[in-house]
Amino acid sequence: MKNSEYHNKGKTSKDRTIGTCWDADRLDLMRVDMYPEVEYLSTRTARLQETIDTCVERTLSEID
Repeated sequence: MKNSEYHNKGKTSKDRTIGTCWDADRLDLMRVDMYPEVEYLSTRTARLQETIDTCVERTLSEID
């Protein structure tokens, strides 16, 4: 199975590069009206509520 298939199935990755890429996409989910959920984030930084809030705010400000 390819990494993109795991990503679409809600998996996380211990590989720092793959996890960061997946987190970047998931932290921008408000673009499709979905709030990022901590259990689907791979990296420690992405799991911080402050990070999630900042990303949600940025995405929403770009939509308006």
